[in-house]
Amino acid sequence: MAIIAFQHPFILTAVITFITTVAATWVLIPRLTRAGLVGVDLNKVPAGFDRSKIKQLKDKGYPGLPTVPRSGGIAMILGFSTGMLVSLIIYPYPDIVSILSALLTATLISTIGIVEDFLPIRQVYRTLLPAIAALPLMVATAGQTEMSLPFVGTIQFGIVYTLVLIPIGVMAASNLVNLLAGFNGLEAGVGAIVGTTLFIVAYSAGSSVAAFIAMALAASCAAFLVFNRYPARIFPGNAATYMIGAVIAAIAIIGNMERVAVIALIPQIAEFFLKATGRFRAENFGKLGKDNRLSYDGPTQSLTHLLMKAFRPTERQLVLMLLTIQAVFAAIAIVSTSW
Repeated sequence: MAIIAFQHPFILTAVITFITTVAATWVLIPRLTRAGLVGVDLNKVPAGFDRSKIKQLKDKGYPGLPTVPRSGGIAMILGFSTGMLVSLIIYPYPDIVSILSALLTATLISTIGIVEDFLPIRQVYRTLLPAIAALPLMVATAGQTEMSLPFVGTIQFGIVYTLVLIPIGVMAASNLVNLLAGFNGLEAGVGAIVGTTLFIVAYSAGSSVAAFIAMALAASCAAFLVFNRYPARIFPGNAATYMIGAVIAAIAIIGNMERVAVIALIPQIAEFFLKATGRFRAENFGKLGKDNRLSYDGPTQSLTHLLMKAFRPTERQLVLMLLTIQAVFAAIAIVSTSW
C-alpha cells in the first residue's frame, strides 16, 4: 500500500501504539480530573501526616493536597489494542488466533483492573480474578505443552499446561507487577524494559507473533511514561499493572520464553518473597523528609524499603534505581538464551 510509509510491521505497530496511547492519555487526564476520579500521590504527602488518613487518600482526593487522575491504564489498553489491530489489517499474521487471544487476555484483565481501581475488592479476589483473563489463551491452546527446565530437562506437561500452568502464569505475572508499584514512572518503566527484552529475544528466535505483541506492550508503556514520569500527571492504576503482567505472561507462553520472562521478573519475584514476610500487608511508600528524600523505619518488606533505608533517595532516584535493577535482570534474561 503506497500510502503506508512504514515497511516493517513492528515499526508500524510501535508508531500507532505510541501515538494512540499518548493521545488517549492526553484526552483522559482532564476528564478523569473533572469527574473526581483522582487520588493523592502518597510519596509527596508532607511528613507528620496521619498514616491512617494516608491510606484513605489512595482512593480519593483530600482538601489541601494536590491530586492526580488515576486508572490511566484505560489509555494504555486502548493504545495497545489499536496499534495491534490496525497493524494486523495491513500486515496479516498467519497465527491470528494466538494474537487475538493475547489481546483478549489484555482486555479482560484491564477490565478487572478498572473495576478494582474504583470499587473495593477483598484481597483474595484481587489475587485470583486475573486467572479469568487466561481463558482466551487456554481456549487457543497457546504455546507448547513441553518446557525445558534447568537441571531437569524437557518435560511434557500435556493438558496440565493448558488447564493449570497458563492460568497460574497469567495470575502470577499480573500480581507480581502489581506488587512492586506505586512510584511515578515505575510500572510503565518496568513494562517498557521487559517488553523490549521479550521483543529482542522473540525477534532473534524468529517468533514473529511474540515479537509483535512485545513491541506493542513496550510502545504503550513508553508512551504512557510521557505523562507518568516524575512528577506524574496521571497514575496507571490496576488497569495498567494487571495488563502489563498478563501481556508479559502471554508473550512468554506464545513465544515459549517462560525462562526469559522469569529471569526478567526476578525483582518482582524478590518483592513477592519480601512482602510474604509481612503477609502482604506492607505498603511500598516511605516518609517524605528534607530535600524530598524518602525514608522508611519499619521492617524491610519491600525492595523499596531496602533502598530507602540504604540511600534515602528522592522518588525520582528510587525509581531510577529500581529500573536499573530491572534492566540488569533484563540483560541477564537476554544472555540466558545462549546458555
